[in-house]
Order: sequence, then structure tokens, then C-alpha cells
Amino acid sequence: MVCLLSDIFMPTYDGPSNFANNLMGHRLYYGFRTTIQPDRKALAPVFIDRESGKTSSFEEAIRRVMFNLKFGGPHKRVRPESFYTNSWPECFCQTSSKVLADQCPPENVMEILNTRLHIEETDSSEPITGSNVTDSVLGK
Repeated sequence: MVCLLSDIFMPTYDGPSNFANNLMGHRLYYGFRTTIQPDRKALAPVFIDRESGKTSSFEEAIRRVMFNLKFGGPHKRVRPESFYTNSWPECFCQTSSKVLADQCPPENVMEILNTRLHIEETDSSEPITGSNVTDSVLGK
């Protein structure tokens, strides 16, 4: 939950991590805050130079590499980027769509989901009296 709702998220692993991919995709889809994906190959020589004692231009080199990054906004997916990390443009809604199914979710989507969950919990706490449990729960 902390990673999902944090102001900034930076995955620590570039490989096929389902957790990080799904989390980045979720943050992007719901318009959460910045997700930083550093170019580790470009940063490696900078840190190697620093370890070798070349510290004079370290900050400048870091800024130069970080300046060319994507910072979590929508961008066209390029292979090998995962669909789960970036589902744009296939799964993004259209703000002015006339078709209800293509419209964006409401701003208070979390509130709506919590209300539905609460209603389902309240309904399921009532005693079940029917012989068929499924029909009783569904109100049939």
C-alpha cells in the first residue's frame, strides 16, 4: 500500500518483477504520482567513476542521465516494456467519449469501491436461511 500511494516510486529491479510491473501500471492508470525508472546502464559508469575517486563531476553526470528519463507519464509502450507496466494506449479511457464504456472512471473511484465493499460486507453479514447458499447470498 505504501508503494502504491507514495508521492514517488522507484523500482529497485529492472527484470521481470510482476510486483513492480503491476504497481507501476496501476499508478500510471489511476494517475498517481511520479514513477522514476532510472537508466541503470547509463548510471553504472558514473558510479564506477565515483568509486575510482573521480568525484568532481558526479552530480552533473547524475543530472545528465536523470534528465533523459521518463517520469511516470503516459508514453507509447516500446518492447520489451510490459503491458502490465504501461497499458497505454489500449486501456486508457477517453475523457470526451460518448460511449459510457470508454469514459474515464470517476475521480472518486476508491470511494465508490469502498462503498460497494461495505455494502457487500453488510449484506453478507445477514443470516442465510435458504437451502441453497449461493441463491440465498445472491438474493434469489
